[in-house]
Amino acid sequence: IAAVPVKDTIKQVQNGVITTTLERSRLWMIQTPQVFAFPLIY
Repeated sequence: IAAVPVKDTIKQVQNGVITTTLERSRLWMIQTPQVFAFPLIY
């Protein structure tokens, strides 16, 4: 799986209220393919 470290600030929200700021060093953004060869996945 391709991934890059998160650079944005991520907040956790519960019932419309911010409850915490998540620690960036523990988060990764997964990168999914936008285009692929159909025979590779079927």
